[in-house]
Amino acid sequence: QLSKNASCKYLTYFSLKKTMYRFITFLFTVLIIANVQAQAGKTALIAGGSAILAGVAIYASVEQVHEGLEQQATEWFLSNHPEERLFRLKIKNVNGTKLSDLSNVSCMLYTVHTYDPETRKIKDKFILVGFHSHGWINENGVNFQKISYYLINRSQWEEFIKLWVETVSPVKIDWEKGIPDYTKCNERKFDAKDHTYLAISNNVDGVITNNYFERVTLTTLPVFSLRFSGKSIDKEYSYVDDESYDLVLIPINKVDGDTYIRSARKLSFLDSYLIGNEKTICLFRADEQQFIQLDLDLINFVQTVFFKDIPN
Repeated sequence: QLSKNASCKYLTYFSLKKTMYRFITFLFTVLIIANVQAQAGKTALIAGGSAILAGVAIYASVEQVHEGLEQQATEWFLSNHPEERLFRLKIKNVNGTKLSDLSNVSCMLYTVHTYDPETRKIKDKFILVGFHSHGWINENGVNFQKISYYLINRSQWEEFIKLWVETVSPVKIDWEKGIPDYTKCNERKFDAKDHTYLAISNNVDGVITNNYFERVTLTTLPVFSLRFSGKSIDKEYSYVDDESYDLVLIPINKVDGDTYIRSARKLSFLDSYLIGNEKTICLFRADEQQFIQLDLDLINFVQTVFFKDIPN
């Protein structure tokens, strides 16, 4: 039997042991929770890093496609134009494109500038068009066998623009005399017997609108000065200070988004009709049964290439 003092000591020892056990259990629990949180943070960090690496990989893949397409186009140009000793070839419309969207791209444009090897002065400008057949790119990479090329010179591109203007606008143009410049006028001023006036009736989604225009002058600016806005065909010209200005020039027919206008004839150099509306221009390659859409910004870019005296 324990004495009173021994009993007190035993109880004190037992209480301290129990308290230490609880403390150790609590400390162990805290360490486990801290470890789990640390692992979770580490996992989140790794996941974040993976997302960054995925972004870099996607960008790098687009860059690889970019470089591969440009190299393939350069090899085509070298093989088909051995007379050119000094040139610059640059891809245009792949920048900023997501890898997942590339399969929908039916053509690529490349600017080609040729130079005199002795003087290093520019000789000529071309647009190299790469036509992409269905399945040209997939998860396995680019199939260059499904890409064909056509080199377009200045006069051929001029034919392209003239044919499209004649297709999308009701204005009858004598290209030898110059490009007409129109401004809007009201119905009261319009005179149907006077050929300097023009009336256009548009039916877009069942809504009929009538617009009236007056021809104010003829301009001798080159065809390459024309710009396509989706609302009208404008002209760009430069003053001495190199500032460019756009003016309303040629009215166009407007149709709804599901309606297309086809050119009355084919281009002489691509065996293709031009099809579209005021907002888009498409090539229909009869030989390949291929429908190729050309963005208006792309068209305006090519116009700038041929309009400016300096390389783009």
